[in-house]
Amino acid sequence: MLKNVRNYSTISYVLRIYEDQIYFKRILPYIIVLLLFQDLLAINIGIISKPLANIINHFDELLILICLPFILLYYKERKWKFDFLFHILMVVFSLGLISSIIHKVPLIILIQGAILMFKGFIVLFIFRSISFTAADLNKFSQLFKKITYIVLFFAVIDALFSHQFRGLINTDHKFDIRMGIISIQSIFTHPSLYGWFLAIVGFYLLSSYSVNNNKKSGLKSLVLFIASIFSFRFKTTIAILFNSLFVLVQQRFNIAGLKKFRQSKAFLPVIIVSSIVAIVVLYAVVQLSVLTIQRYITIDYTESARKALYIFGFIIAFTQFPFGVGYGRYGSWTAREYYSPVYVEYELDKIYGLYSKDPKWATDTYWPSIMGEVGIIGAILLLSIFIYFILYIYIGYKTIQKMEYKVFFLFSIMIITQSLIESLGEQVYNSGPQYLFIFAIIGISLSIIQEQIGELHLGIANKFRKILTKMQAKKEF
Repeated sequence: MLKNVRNYSTISYVLRIYEDQIYFKRILPYIIVLLLFQDLLAINIGIISKPLANIINHFDELLILICLPFILLYYKERKWKFDFLFHILMVVFSLGLISSIIHKVPLIILIQGAILMFKGFIVLFIFRSISFTAADLNKFSQLFKKITYIVLFFAVIDALFSHQFRGLINTDHKFDIRMGIISIQSIFTHPSLYGWFLAIVGFYLLSSYSVNNNKKSGLKSLVLFIASIFSFRFKTTIAILFNSLFVLVQQRFNIAGLKKFRQSKAFLPVIIVSSIVAIVVLYAVVQLSVLTIQRYITIDYTESARKALYIFGFIIAFTQFPFGVGYGRYGSWTAREYYSPVYVEYELDKIYGLYSKDPKWATDTYWPSIMGEVGIIGAILLLSIFIYFILYIYIGYKTIQKMEYKVFFLFSIMIITQSLIESLGEQVYNSGPQYLFIFAIIGISLSIIQEQIGELHLGIANKFRKILTKMQAKKEF
């Protein structure tokens, strides 16, 4: 009897989580922390229990499965329609499906490859189905600030005592030295995650500075960007520079503010410090640019897995036009786990990092994987989705006047541009924790826009028709 009561109360609690979104939003901060440090937890728990570590490694996929009912429950309530995003995703999915059938991709590989490619968009639909208030956004920002303090503290420890510290938390499998300095990773398992995390928190503070003219937020963002650069990741550094320039353009360089600032006592010290920081950053950018060019551009493709994946991604996209070679067959984690015969066909299995016995760099790119698996048309359509997101959220940013929302919209745009830059050399759209945060942030923005002003119509189809009509008229003329 007692068991039945307990079972009933458990089921009742689970149903309440779906029926009342407040319950889900209460546990969301704990989920965020777990997802951020998923790899670190898995490594350390794996020493005690490998099955438990395996569960933690797949926690993101399990979470997506658990949260799927949100889409079904709130689809009608939120009045979602089969919009541009849905139609484009269905076209891309169909291209991959046809390609997989043509190339006789085994069903298990097809399913896993398709899930890997589209799981980020499922996260987006989940978060788009949930309502978020300004108070919710404030809670999340406060949580990230607390996590940032912890990350920065351990970043200093990592910089001073890297061998001892990483040995203690079991992340000492690799020490990446660049420009004679160790790449910091703090309590993450890789410098790229450390650099990415500090950059996204920095972007939120930079957005707050831009919208609210909050000077403290501007200074904090500068500190985080400098700390992030010590990961010595070229893509992260370029994303920081690009988004900083974007905000300056948004501010129209704030000429009036600069004139006032010139008259203050802080002008000279700030200029001196800024000049020193600019020189250091410029030096880092130049050095990282040279390193990137040497490793991935001027080098022969037989000595660089990433360059080889790009070259043959284009070759496959055009030789197998318009469909590609199917899900799980090129450049993806699935193609690595079920070693793809495509690698053997194009002799990529003879390149270091793509060997069949040790394909450790087989997931070193994103867009070549898309071109290879769903073709050049699929890649262009997927890219158009991210451009669509930028335009859609930017309209929301210009239309909605509530400051908390404007900060989040501008932040979301910077996250998308950062992800596009990062995707040139990393699978950020399907590898954790990046893909979860990227698509969740986009989903939250779309949810807020829908709730505040309803569905936006960019009129993309009409614009295309007008362009085609003009082109046709010119031909006839």
